[in-house]
Amino acid sequence: MKFSRLLPLAALWIAGCGLALADTATCLQCHDTVDPKQYEASVHGQAGMACVDCHTSLQGVTEFPHAEKLRPADCGSCHEEVTTDYARSIHAQTSALGKGAAPTCASCHGVHDMLPASDPKSPTHKSNESQLCGKCHGMNGLKDREVLLPYVFESYSRSVHAKRIGQGNMQAASCADCHGTHDLRGSADTESSIHRWKIPETCGRCHPKVNEEYLAGIHGKAFKLGISDSPTCTNCHGEHEILGRDAADSATFNRQISFQLCLDCHTSPKILRKYGSRMGAAAEFVDSYHGLSLKLNSPRAATCVSCHKSHEIRPKRDPASTVAAGNVTGTCARCHPGATPEFARSYTHATANLHENRLAGFFQTFYVLMILAVIGSMVVHNVLILYYFFRRKHHHESRAPRLTRFHAQEIWMHILLTITFIGLAVTGFALKFSDSFFFEWLRALGMTEPVRSVLHRIFAVGLLATGIWHLAYLAFSVKGRAQLKALWLRWEDLRLTVVNLRYHLGLAKERPLFRRYDYSEKAEYWALVWGTAVMAVTGFVLWFPVEATGIFPFWIIRVSEVIHYYEAILATLAILVWHFFFVIMHPEEYPMNLSWLHGKITVELAEEKYPLWAQEELAKIGTGPAAPGPDESGEHPAQ
Repeated sequence: MKFSRLLPLAALWIAGCGLALADTATCLQCHDTVDPKQYEASVHGQAGMACVDCHTSLQGVTEFPHAEKLRPADCGSCHEEVTTDYARSIHAQTSALGKGAAPTCASCHGVHDMLPASDPKSPTHKSNESQLCGKCHGMNGLKDREVLLPYVFESYSRSVHAKRIGQGNMQAASCADCHGTHDLRGSADTESSIHRWKIPETCGRCHPKVNEEYLAGIHGKAFKLGISDSPTCTNCHGEHEILGRDAADSATFNRQISFQLCLDCHTSPKILRKYGSRMGAAAEFVDSYHGLSLKLNSPRAATCVSCHKSHEIRPKRDPASTVAAGNVTGTCARCHPGATPEFARSYTHATANLHENRLAGFFQTFYVLMILAVIGSMVVHNVLILYYFFRRKHHHESRAPRLTRFHAQEIWMHILLTITFIGLAVTGFALKFSDSFFFEWLRALGMTEPVRSVLHRIFAVGLLATGIWHLAYLAFSVKGRAQLKALWLRWEDLRLTVVNLRYHLGLAKERPLFRRYDYSEKAEYWALVWGTAVMAVTGFVLWFPVEATGIFPFWIIRVSEVIHYYEAILATLAILVWHFFFVIMHPEEYPMNLSWLHGKITVELAEEKYPLWAQEELAKIGTGPAAPGPDESGEHPAQ
């Protein structure tokens, strides 16, 4: 072709370029929301692309303003391969959920300010990638769905990968390294890089040595055989919140690696039924010195990986295993210098198992029987001695002058209160702590849940009936009103509390002058009244939840559960710590205050503990130097 013939074509090309530039300038006259400088700095602006190159429906249009509704920009006209990949991705598939459900090209890359992924200012740059994905895959994204998606961004932000990128290490894994970019697929897709059967391969791209060790170990071999129960990388390290081993809350941290990872599978009833009981050999580790010291967070304690390694875990029958017969001594010697083969044999899962180690099992049985026989005989022996002191104290008190402290009705109320309280405590805590030894023993004797729940309600009715009887006694009985008056809290009790503490600390020489009841007894009585009322109200709510929610808001059920449980703990501990001290362990009362059985107290003890009340009572019966002494029963005639 001659040069003269090329001139018209060149002129036409130059004119076309001018029209394109004119088109861009024309667009910017109306679309002032587009920043010309920002567009010129973008990857499209740098390539010299005009508006109509993306908005192809405007090509050839000469009349302005143009139509209001136009076809959206088609990225596929230039990025055909990327568009094809995106069409197969999970993002494209989720578009079926509705408008805005799936990200588009612009969602990730921007519109007129698109920058290349190599630019640190680009949202697709590796340092910004997690924030970009986190717009949807975080606490603030995709909330209004029937299926709650994981808070991926928050989890990944805490990971060792995110921290490495934050430190400037661009070799660390970001979202795209594991999931892909435009063709990323869901974990259920067999072609996905995060499908279960692709996980080792995906992680192995950055961790080839670890992946090689994993595949050489028993877990990797089982994985290659298609055994789905075999753990992969994410089972132990997590998916997004992958923490370093030095992080205290990491699943691979020294303490957690055994109790949170290995034992989860190797003590799982499902796994044991499926693969046999020897899979549960790790259970012996918990009761070994290794396991016990690990519970105490000993930094030197051996974990499962100390003996079996982290990734290349081989069974004992494999000659290359760290616990094989030819290697186990060397493995032990890493922590126990000078270890011998006999030492290495001294602790294995088999020797720790008392069913397999018959000699150790024999001595366990021997000592269990020995403990029952020896300690049982000690208990019987001491009970006999205690019974002697009970009889001696009763004999002494019955012959000494006594005052009436409790009347017959009060004694029976206390007995019923004791029975119902203990019954409620046992049957209540049996529900909360059903897997403890004591309550397992009760269950073996027949206290199943139906039996327990009925007994609990029977004891509750008994306690309420006793409470109603007591209220009637206080209201309609002269003796009851006198007791109520004596138990009423007064400002004087605060002063006497201080005096009593000073006396027992050696700071005061004189004991406090108490009336019929001291401050400890009054506090315990009113605590009992309060506790009974609280337990009754919350107990009825839990007994009749449907009726309760017909009167009160829904939260009444859970609030009642919490109050009922913790009030029960408070009451039980108060009885053990406070009441039992003053009526059993107190030196003046040991081996027990017997007033709850006969309602009497010796004049000697009354004058020592309750001097003002003793004076009043003795004055009523005229006891003095010339007053008549006790009769044969040891009681004053006035009694």
